[in-house]
Amino acid sequence: MHCFRRYHPITKIAYFAVLFAIAMFSENPLIRVLSLAGALAALAAGGSSFKRLLKIAAGGVITVLVMGPVNCIIFHEGRTVLFRVFGAAVTAEAFLYGLSAGVMIVGTAVWCIFLTDETDSEDLVFTLGRVLPGVSAVITVTLRYIPEIIKKYRETLAAQRMVGIFDGKKFFVRAVVATKVFMSVTERSVENAMDTAFIMRARGYGLRRRVSASYKKWREEDTVMTLLTVTGAAAFAFGEISGLLGFTYYPAAEFGSVSLSAAALAMVCALFFALPALTALDGRIRWQKSFKSRT
Repeated sequence: MHCFRRYHPITKIAYFAVLFAIAMFSENPLIRVLSLAGALAALAAGGSSFKRLLKIAAGGVITVLVMGPVNCIIFHEGRTVLFRVFGAAVTAEAFLYGLSAGVMIVGTAVWCIFLTDETDSEDLVFTLGRVLPGVSAVITVTLRYIPEIIKKYRETLAAQRMVGIFDGKKFFVRAVVATKVFMSVTERSVENAMDTAFIMRARGYGLRRRVSASYKKWREEDTVMTLLTVTGAAAFAFGEISGLLGFTYYPAAEFGSVSLSAAALAMVCALFFALPALTALDGRIRWQKSFKSRT
């Protein structure tokens, strides 16, 4: 159930702008974990299948586990030396920073997946069509043809496998054939994109006063969501400026503050990350109540 789609495009863009700012620029590992948990909860509440969630979670775990050792190899700062490899110190602080960076990357990626599920090209055209019409047209075409390239590539590759082109061939030969398939599919998609761009230009795309194909009405729930977005942004900004949500990894890993105020701000951030999941659950509850009232 895509309950977050019912919001106004400006409301959604404002929320995700603040969300990505918090998820990407916060150094606090607790905030990063809350961001990842909120993203997974949003996908689950939005109707994603268990198989899809399992794949995302497995990829996230692998990414986090890889980032920790990789950061230890690159950086050797920190007080707590775990062991030494060829004279280079492997510290707990570097390992923790790598894990935290991995959580941030995975959380941002999962939020991008949720953003793709809950927005469409019409939202971008509505928001940017009047301000940056050329950019909105480019984004619309890109969102349309990147999935098409992937789909056509898989179909063409599967057809060639069925014919038997890859049978008995070495890895290098198979890689060359796959590259040729990708180049041909990309070339055809680019030609189609150019034809589409000419058609869009002939129909008025790119004009300053172009209107959206669907009417977007600002509702009361958009005002509520905007106020919650502003509240979350203000709480995070206050926590960063005051140091209550700060965190340092070097030379020793420690929180900027361990107090009730810091816990309250972290709770506000957790509720902010949970808004999409709560919205989806609220939509499910309302739908079930309306269904029971009809029966």
